[in-house]
Amino acid sequence: MKIFSHRGLHHNATENTLEAFEAAIALGVDGIETDIRVSADGIPVLHHDPYLANGNEISDLTFTQINQQSPYPIPQLEEALALEVPLQFCWNLELKTIDSFRVATQVLKHTKVKTPILFTSFWHDGIVAMIKDKPYLKRSQFGLLWASHPFNFEQPQWFEEYPDITTLVFYQERLSLELIQACHLKGLDIGSYGDQSPTDISRLQLWEIDLVITDRPRDAQNQKRSQSS
Repeated sequence: MKIFSHRGLHHNATENTLEAFEAAIALGVDGIETDIRVSADGIPVLHHDPYLANGNEISDLTFTQINQQSPYPIPQLEEALALEVPLQFCWNLELKTIDSFRVATQVLKHTKVKTPILFTSFWHDGIVAMIKDKPYLKRSQFGLLWASHPFNFEQPQWFEEYPDITTLVFYQERLSLELIQACHLKGLDIGSYGDQSPTDISRLQLWEIDLVITDRPRDAQNQKRSQSS
């Protein structure tokens, strides 16, 4: 089970900042999940909500204006990708808006990234379209985010048409052992997001989930070690 730090390690730093990312990397997590939005001047910025704290929308502001109005520095995608990370580290880039697919693709085409990148989104059609650029997206993987357990998902025939989709990430309360096993039979990796207690982490590890995106990566690491010993 891989442990991804949700928006970095943000107990003592603001989420989705370089400081939070560096703290998570120092902790030794397997990866970091972060969120991509696009500024008015086409810069991919790492910010979860569509609005700043003052209510102004990210997409209406230039990158300079965003950082003038934000109480903390908001990084560009390229700044995060430039951080020193282990070779097997994975960036999980969640694409929050439909225009972020194109912008992220352009950045990756011109950026040398030595570690794996997992693109995920609730915009499933955007992920499918992005796969067409796979030859340019070195070491990239593609996944879909789900907030629900779809009806009759035990027979997910749709994925047979898209073998480049390797990962499905579910809201953890929607997961079941049967769902994980059915997806593993299809050759799909399964991840979870959402609040996880130590009990949740233990259950997910027993169910042989592939990755957990968590706000408490240190607790998840300790729980994983104790259960494996």
